[in-house]
Amino acid sequence: MMCACDERIGRAHLPHQLDRGVVLETQERVPVTAGFHAKVCRECRELPPEAHPVSSIPGRTSKIKRYYWRELAFREMELFDVWKQTPEGQAHAGDSWFGIPDLADQALAEIKLRHATHPKYVFENMSQQQVLDKYNVEILDLKGEYVSGVQGRAQVMVDDQALSVEALARRHLETLGYTTMICESRPFHVLFSTLLGALIQDPADPKLRRVGMADRTAPANQQRPLWWMCPEDFGTAGYGQRREQAISAYLKDVLPDTTERLLELFKDSLEASWFSPDLSLGG
Repeated sequence: MMCACDERIGRAHLPHQLDRGVVLETQERVPVTAGFHAKVCRECRELPPEAHPVSSIPGRTSKIKRYYWRELAFREMELFDVWKQTPEGQAHAGDSWFGIPDLADQALAEIKLRHATHPKYVFENMSQQQVLDKYNVEILDLKGEYVSGVQGRAQVMVDDQALSVEALARRHLETLGYTTMICESRPFHVLFSTLLGALIQDPADPKLRRVGMADRTAPANQQRPLWWMCPEDFGTAGYGQRREQAISAYLKDVLPDTTERLLELFKDSLEASWFSPDLSLGG
């Protein structure tokens, strides 16, 4: 069932989501058969709200956006309803709040103010500065003046040249004789998917299914999907609990304990870890 406090927004903007729910711990989709009822959610029962922050991705790295994702979306919908009553809104043919100028910024400003005065969630994660202090991370202080008015990634001006902050760090390290490569977290992605691919794509896992996504490397006129096998609850707390024994056994019995053998396993597993552009393939 769903709480009656969500009924207006749900029926107006999310009718396609009213017959299915998702278990947060496992991402399992379950049918909603009882409809809307009063005092279902914690707040309507006068209980403290529980935080369910979403993952940090580009454009959604701040704690406000990660913790208040639901409140932000609902507030944008409410602002859209108000905007639709204006002459500009009435001339707008669409029924979606996505892409309407200033709605997201206004919703974010309102939620920030609300959090500053009456916080709904408590941010318990350590700040970046606390992490640096706790682990005695050495900080290299590079000077640069930020370029104003730049859209997208920030740039700094150094020696009359505008550089991204990554390029500034790269240039400095290369002057010290280092070879650099800007790759962010990709090496960790490759190591994880290659060395643990056999565990994640275990044919004995009853929740294993085929999933796909757009191939971002494909030419614009030759769009194609990439397919791979992945458990439907992968990435959730429920996956780790459900597969605890298999994970422990794989880490103990399959992963080698020497660098040489680990490199051999990596090379042997690399080809099998690639996506498949062909639905008929199992890679």
